[in-house]
Amino acid sequence: MSAAAHKPRPALSPALSPLLWRSRAATAALGAAAALACALPSTATASSEGSASVTSEPVNASLTVLDENGRSVDVLGKLTIEQLAAVLHLSSAELMAEIEALPGYSSVATLLGEVLSPSATLSQVTSTLSALGLSTGSLTQLIEARLSSLAQNAEELRALVAEILADLGLTGALPTLANELATTLSDLLEPQLVATTTERAASTLGTTVDRLNGTLSTAGAIVKPLLSTTPLVLESAGRLLPGTTQVIATPSGAGLTLTTVNSTSAPAPAAGVHGARSGSFAVLSVRVTKAGLILERVFLPKPGVVDVKATARVRAKRARRARTATLVKLASALSGGTHTLTLRPSRKGISAKRVRLGLRTTYTPSEGAPARRRNSLLYRFPKARHKR
Repeated sequence: MSAAAHKPRPALSPALSPLLWRSRAATAALGAAAALACALPSTATASSEGSASVTSEPVNASLTVLDENGRSVDVLGKLTIEQLAAVLHLSSAELMAEIEALPGYSSVATLLGEVLSPSATLSQVTSTLSALGLSTGSLTQLIEARLSSLAQNAEELRALVAEILADLGLTGALPTLANELATTLSDLLEPQLVATTTERAASTLGTTVDRLNGTLSTAGAIVKPLLSTTPLVLESAGRLLPGTTQVIATPSGAGLTLTTVNSTSAPAPAAGVHGARSGSFAVLSVRVTKAGLILERVFLPKPGVVDVKATARVRAKRARRARTATLVKLASALSGGTHTLTLRPSRKGISAKRVRLGLRTTYTPSEGAPARRRNSLLYRFPKARHKR
């Protein structure tokens, strides 16, 4: 063996030797910890990760229901029978027939028929049933069964809530609803709805699923606890309050409820919950005059072209199948700001006195992608004026 192999190592300087020994000790400790971790079962690692995610959630968030009198709002009760039938994918006649056929209702069919009309609201119908001494449980079960098939996931529930808010906007019920929810009208006119789950909603509010269930139950929003995977819809409220404020759309045994919940110690809302309203295209209102004119108010954040198309499913006198007819369309280049568009639907080839109109409004800005808004309304053709 060469002499070089027996060459002694140079002595460490007094200043460096303590640092080196500390480094070696730390390395040895890390190695021992790693060996111990490898010796443990794999389930221990998963348990540790799960524990970390749970304990990281703040459990001291203060939840407050802002709805009027602390009670959730039943939005289905504000719909007319005609609107509710459209939401449930039925005709008014079909829905009324199903209601009259419910157990116990046939005995008071005459009295019930006086209020059971397409223009009556669901709350008026239920009030009449209660006044007649009849249980509303059968009606609730009927609506719940229909809704459950239409909102089987969060995205379907989001579309359902958007349709209901649009219908309430057409009947002028949104200002009252905004007051009941202690939110702003703009939150409901142009909602930024987010499809989510109970677990994610609780995380957005900085609380747990159990505490959120307790809050919603106390407010009357639910009749049984929600699972962590139950579909929900969130709408970030525009009120300037500490923490975060969310309007929660919840399917329940009573139909569909809206509850405004504020969490004072919640983290920042998840991405996608907040949406800019002041700078986006919006259909502010749609109304029909006595003369049969449709007045649609729109807001444009900047100049662009607005296209409006009104269609309806109609059936000619001798036709077997209904067809989609365009009753009126309009295209106009407008400046930024608020404008009122006037539409006069044509009755050519239509024998019905009223039709369900679908309004599709498309805004194409001078720069940027187009935006579309859809609304629907029941349109009654004005009576023709006879010339003298």
